[in-house]
This record gives sequence, structure tokens and C-alpha cells, in this order.
Amino acid sequence: PFPSLLIFAPLGLLSSNVAHAIWLSLIELALLASTLLWVSSIQWKWSSLMAAATLAFSALWFPAFAAIVTAQYAAIEALVLALCLAAIRAGRNAVGGILLAASLFKPHLGIGFVVYIVVWAILVRRRTLLGWFVTSLVALGGTSLFVDPSWPAGMARQIIEYLALPVSLSPLARLAGSLG
Repeated sequence: PFPSLLIFAPLGLLSSNVAHAIWLSLIELALLASTLLWVSSIQWKWSSLMAAATLAFSALWFPAFAAIVTAQYAAIEALVLALCLAAIRAGRNAVGGILLAASLFKPHLGIGFVVYIVVWAILVRRRTLLGWFVTSLVALGGTSLFVDPSWPAGMARQIIEYLALPVSLSPLARLAGSLG
């Protein structure tokens, strides 16, 4: 999605090696920071040993490790969602709404959480949160369309191509397919 360029564009001004190093560092920091925020949001009391083990696990379990190895945006998404939840818990609905909209920079990653928060906000009448969310979405989408009106079609084409990939096959099905 075009709004994700807000995150990626500054890295385009750097050399490839420097941009890659910064991006990987941001991913690693995001994994640790989001873990701290999620733990804080559930008010978990932990010992120093448990904190060290949890933080190590947050960067070394397979999804996190894969995000680091493949330089995936998912770690940044986790941080944005954790910041959103922390803002909502702190009663900062405007910040929470803006962050909720920002979590849709890569919509396929956080859409479930966004839908949950929107439904919850409607049920508990958090109008400020919903207002900032909608306003931020309109601002991001409108600005993006103004700068590049063709990006939604390109994104739709990419999603259709992505859906055609055999990513949902089990390892056994892949082995059977490769053996004919």
C-alpha cells in the first residue's frame, strides 16, 4: 500500500547496506519493544530471569526469527499495534485512533486486531477513538490517492498474484507435488 512509503521512503535515501542495517535494527528493536508493551498491557509481573527469557524468546522464536531473516514489516506492525493498545489503555483515544489507522499500512497483517478494536470501540462508545481512526484513514488514503492515483489497482493486482501462491500447502503436499 502506498501509505507504507512513509516508513520505507526515508531508507531509500541511504545506501543499500546502510538502509538494510538500519531496517534490521528497527525490526529487532520493534520485536523487543512490542513484547515489553504487550506484557505491560496485560500487567504481567515478571522476575528478572523471566524478563530475560521472554525478551530472548521474543526475538528467537520462529516467526520473529523469520521476520529478522527476511526483513519483514510484521515486527513493525506488532509494535504499532502494541502502541495503539497502550494508548487506548492510557485513555489517549486520539493517539490510539491514529495508530490504529497506521496499523493498516500493511492491512493484511493487522486487520483482525483492527476489526476487533473498531467493534469494541463501537460497543463501548469510544467515539473519539473511532473519529480519529476514520479521519486518519481518510487523510492517509486521500493523500496517497492524490500523490499516486493508480496505487490501489497495483495493490489489488499484487494481492491477486499473492493469493495464487501455494503458501497454504502442507509440507507433505509440497513433497507429494515435487515427486509428481
